Parts: sequence; structure tokens; C-alpha cells
Amino acid sequence: AQILKANVLVSAKKLVEAAESFETILKAFPDRSKKDNVAMNLVVVYEELKNFGSAIEVLERMRPDYPNPDFLDLRIERLK
Repeated sequence: AQILKANVLVSAKKLVEAAESFETILKAFPDRSKKDNVAMNLVVVYEELKNFGSAIEVLERMRPDYPNPDFLDLRIERLK
């Protein structure tokens, strides 16, 4: 339900609240977050907010468990 709420906030362009919701979900439900790709959604929200530093931080946190770390490296370089 919280993921749905965060996605609705993104759709409504309430990006700050969406980012807060995604951060909460990542902390409260780390395993479910990986399955539902919550971190990548958070990266997109940070990009929309032009908060590239936070987007890079999230991508770096994702790196150890992500199946394709090269993709994350490319994304980080693009954001820099």
C-alpha cells in the first residue's frame, strides 16, 4: 500500500513527499523494496527534483546487490 501511495504522489508531481515515502519504504521493507525496484523509483524522483547528489547516493547504495552494476555505473556517470 505504501508503494502505491508513493507512486500516486509521483503521478501528482508531489515529488518531495514521494521521495520521503520511498526512503521510508526502503528502510522499513528492504527485501520487498529490492523486489519492487523502489530504489530505482527513488532515483528517478531525485532526478526530477534535480537532486543529482542524492540520486547518485542511492545508486551507489544499490550497487552491491544490483544484478547489472555496469548499468548503475553508466547512470552515475551521466548524473555527474
